[in-house]
Amino acid sequence: MSIPAGTYAVRAIKGSEQYGYAKTGTPQVGIDLEFIGGEHEGATATTVLYFSENAKKYAFERLRALGWSGDDVGDLTGIDTNEAQATVTYESFEGKERMKVDIRTGGGGMRFEKTMDAAQRRAFGAQLRGDAAASRPAGAPASRAPAAGGAAQGFGNGGGGGGAPRF
Repeated sequence: MSIPAGTYAVRAIKGSEQYGYAKTGTPQVGIDLEFIGGEHEGATATTVLYFSENAKKYAFERLRALGWSGDDVGDLTGIDTNEAQATVTYESFEGKERMKVDIRTGGGGMRFEKTMDAAQRRAFGAQLRGDAAASRPAGAPASRAPAAGGAAQGFGNGGGGGGAPRF
């Protein structure tokens, strides 16, 4: 069954872990995931976690998202505890298209390292207000300004936005 690219609810399958090495020698763990709900209910796919010096932090985040609470990666008891979100994409590898499944962590995409506080957001809005007004199509009504001290919906640290897409 071919699963289209997208984001899906999944759960790890207990006992499905495979331990091995990438061609580069990097340790890796494969974990089978079962898709939950929707038209792909019951379908399975494997996610591969890499444990290189740079990648292991993200591998641990993904294991924790699945429900693992241990300290020994050789024992992934609890890996099937949580429902998680996985993103399916397709990529070309060694001349063949293959499905790639990544466990999502952090509740969304990117996060800014340096964020604006409320005063900085107000100054930013005031600085660009004229440019924003000039970009409005002719005859389009002006939007109402946010309440004093607030930010426009979907921007800054509140309002549900923060710049990261939500799935």
